[in-house]
Amino acid sequence: MEFYFQNAKRRFEVPIYYELYDLLHDAAERKEDFADIDEDVASAVRESIKKYMKYYTFMDISDTYYTALILDPRVKGDLLLYELDDEDTGRKILQALRGNLHEKYPDTTN
Repeated sequence: MEFYFQNAKRRFEVPIYYELYDLLHDAAERKEDFADIDEDVASAVRESIKKYMKYYTFMDISDTYYTALILDPRVKGDLLLYELDDEDTGRKILQALRGNLHEKYPDTTN
């Protein structure tokens, strides 16, 4: 039971940007839950996506953001593995980010 609650908690820690991105696109294209919305609303959502992309793109390409996720003891890269379909690719990205951290900030305790 504890495992379930830990995973449920982590699921809520997934940044809202990823889920919001999917919801906005579904609404703009009037798909799934948004199939019945008015065309004017869908048009307004399409316009809002343009503004939203400024922040989504920034987060998506930011090494700093992903590095912070790796350093956060509650997450430790789980988001990256969760978001990518290919777990092997996710592990390679995590390895590269961690290698970059160790290169820039070598262990000073020796």
